[in-house]
Formats: sequence, C-alpha cells, structure tokens
Amino acid sequence: MAQGPDFSPVNTPTAPRSVIWQDIWQRKASQSTAALHHVNGYDLLDDQAWHGMIEELSTMFPLRPHAAVAELGCGAGAFLATLRHLAPTIKIAGIDYAAGLVELARQRLEGQFWVADVRACPQLATASFDVACSFGTTMYLDAEADVTAMLGEMRRITRPGGRIYVGEISDLARRELALSLRPTTHAANQRVSNASPDHLYLPKEFFLAYAAQHRLTAEIRDHLTFNFGRSNPLAVYRYSVCLQLPAAA
Repeated sequence: MAQGPDFSPVNTPTAPRSVIWQDIWQRKASQSTAALHHVNGYDLLDDQAWHGMIEELSTMFPLRPHAAVAELGCGAGAFLATLRHLAPTIKIAGIDYAAGLVELARQRLEGQFWVADVRACPQLATASFDVACSFGTTMYLDAEADVTAMLGEMRRITRPGGRIYVGEISDLARRELALSLRPTTHAANQRVSNASPDHLYLPKEFFLAYAAQHRLTAEIRDHLTFNFGRSNPLAVYRYSVCLQLPAAA
C-alpha cells in the first residue's frame, strides 16, 4: 500500500497512543480511492454492512429535516456521509486531527471540515448543533480524561434539548475477549505501518457517571442488541451511548 514520503514512523513504546494512531491515520489518507468507511478503518465491512450498521445506530438519535450535525473525530467523513444518505437535508460539519483525512472529507462531502483536536475545537460554535456525534474515536484517545474533555466540547456545541451520540466504544468489561478475537478478525487487514498501538477501553459506568454529573439522560446499548450485531465481528465488545441535554428553561 502506498505511503507518502512525508510520513515519519512513530513506533516508540513511550509515544502516546493518540500520536501513534495519528500517524497511522495520516498514512490511511493515501487511500483516496477507497470507500470512505474503509479509509476510516472499517475494512471488515462492505458497503451494505456499513450502511446497515449506521442506519440502525442512528435510531438512537433521530434526525429531523435540516438538523445540524457535527462529528468530532470525523476522519474522512464516512459516518457523516451515511447520515446524510439517510437524511439528505441535514447540515454537516466535522473535525479531525489527521489533516489528510480532513482533506478527503472536504473533497468528497459538502460540509465544513477543520483540522482540530476533539478535546478543544473552537471552530465549532457553541450551542449550534442539534446532534454532536463521535463514531469510533474514543478507542484512539489516551485516557478517560481525554474522553471527558471531548464530551465537554460536545456538550458545549449542542443546543438545549439536543443529543450527544458516542458510538463504537470498546467495552472495558470485554477487553480480554476483544484482544483474543482481533488477531483473527483483523488478520487480512492491509497494514500501513509497523506500529501496533492498543485501544482505549471504557466502562459503561464512565458514561453513566458523566450523565449524572451533568444532568443528562443516558441510553447505552450493546451492539449485539442490534440486527447488525449478528454478523459484525466487532459487535461483541462494542457499545454506543446517547446523551440528551435538557431543554431550555
């Protein structure tokens, strides 16, 4: 697989997880002709499986016509592209720390996209989105504190009564199961780097505690409870969270 000449290898044991993954995502951006969800790392799913999964998950945060939706950690825009396919009139925006992926999103989607960190993204205006989402991003962050910071930004940009959706979270309670399955499920994946960074696994209690602290309504669903879970090899250790903000007084 082609690798751009400007990429320097990042594979030291002391490098933060997020830095190693950032280098990998920059390399993945060279796959400019691939399906967006493959660029975003979902190589195991064909187009039908990907769209079916996102269609089911989007029932957790129903989109009204012309809703404004922002994604933190949007990558090349695969998740937003599928949401727009399901709800064509929505307005989309996204941020990601991999400049190459952001450029792909700009080329292939109509929306606003910036290079930024999910923990601090001033490009996204306060209380300007009906839905703030983040799909398949938490696993690449360094610690729970980073997820807390991301959730703070998601709360900031969401309008009163709006929803925060965090999807494709690796479950801490099933970490050992995930580690035992991944060498088999990902054996055929094409690699763009020799680095082998791990994932961040989060307990569901983390999100329940966050919701209670900020007076949000929380819904948590294991991916095995969805129809796509029967065929998706990752569903056994992944879950999604939807947090609803209180309406304006």
